[in-house]
Amino acid sequence: MREYAYLEQLMPKYFDNNSYTVMRIPIFYQFFYYLGPMMEDENKICLPVSDHAKWCAIDMKDALDAIYKLSNPTKENTKNKTQFQFTPERNYNSEDLITAANEGLDRSMTYKEVKRTEMIKYLEHMSNDNRFTERPPEDPSLFPLGQYLNRHFVNTLVEYWQMSHLGYTDTIADDLKDAIDRQPLELKKFFSANRHQFKRLC
Repeated sequence: MREYAYLEQLMPKYFDNNSYTVMRIPIFYQFFYYLGPMMEDENKICLPVSDHAKWCAIDMKDALDAIYKLSNPTKENTKNKTQFQFTPERNYNSEDLITAANEGLDRSMTYKEVKRTEMIKYLEHMSNDNRFTERPPEDPSLFPLGQYLNRHFVNTLVEYWQMSHLGYTDTIADDLKDAIDRQPLELKKFFSANRHQFKRLC
């Protein structure tokens, strides 16, 4: 993620304000599909981030909708804007995640902080898991495949949680809400709306 930050710094040096746009996007809710087997096998959600760390996550569909609408801006305050920060209405932490997942999926799970190496090992295992070889018929484009979990992507995911642990992912902005003209999907509603998808991962 340091490389992305470096690229952001280079943009205004080489392009004028009408020639580039930076969109900062956090973890997608759809990442939690990869944790579905963990939820079933261990009745836990494990991440390499402390209980008290604050982080952001949004629905991929909201992000795609925002990008589409911003590609043809109608609002004056977005036409000359070069940076957008897509976030939910508030930060989340592990307690929020567990509450949202338990209520949305009708479960009784706990949270466990794990080491970076454990998270990498788990995601690498999911890259070859049969449950992520094919997409479901409903909303197939929003379901992640195991093949996406290459080394670079896994390292980026783990680095995001490390940044959360250090307090770098707690910024909240209205850019997403303003772009889509509605409230971004809440984490609990993501779990409840996709309960059938998580059942497939059992």
